[in-house]
Amino acid sequence: DENGYFYLSYYDATINDIYSVEVVESNKYDTIYQYDGSKANGLMFDNYVFTGANIFEAEKNSMLDAVSFYTTESDVPYIIYVSKNDADGKPMSGKIVHTQSGNMSYAGYHIVELSEEILLNKGETFTVSVCLNKPGTMLIGDMFINETGRSFVCVNNDLEWIDMSTLSSGFDIAVKAFTIDNYYINIDDKIFPDEIFRNYISECFDTNEDLILSEEEISQVTSIDVSN
Repeated sequence: DENGYFYLSYYDATINDIYSVEVVESNKYDTIYQYDGSKANGLMFDNYVFTGANIFEAEKNSMLDAVSFYTTESDVPYIIYVSKNDADGKPMSGKIVHTQSGNMSYAGYHIVELSEEILLNKGETFTVSVCLNKPGTMLIGDMFINETGRSFVCVNNDLEWIDMSTLSSGFDIAVKAFTIDNYYINIDDKIFPDEIFRNYISECFDTNEDLILSEEEISQVTSIDVSN
């Protein structure tokens, strides 16, 4: 009808799988970091919990705003980790700057907005790791990829990471990172815990007094004097 509904009987022999789709504006994110995109496949072993991780390099100053991954069944708990400057081949070995957990009540492809945006500087490496915390559930990725040092998996949270390029067919984890170019730093007690230094930053560099350092304001800083 005019409201987008139609009638279909439960007895209709054509019913197979039922899907729903939620869409976002195509310009919501400026950059998508990803390695998958060809032939999808999955990893699954009974009674095993998989964590997949992808290491990316920031192409520009930006804010990490969201992460995406797949689930192949309903009711899958997940944990997202964002870390920076990890050692080669060892996701989550650097500084973990964000952790976020939840539960996916349905199967499918999911974009999860982070509860706080993560500042990324051009050229620095960052890792997005997703633990599907349900034994036996499938971790989705792409086969036939053979580049080393970028996509990893660990089993049962033991942090013994396997480089997916070492598999016979190659494999890249289908975990993506979404960034926006609105680059800024909040002037608050989380970023600047020392009150005296925080007030100094605010008074000297926050030209529009909004308690946020914009990219333009940051670019104007040539020196910081804390001698007193």
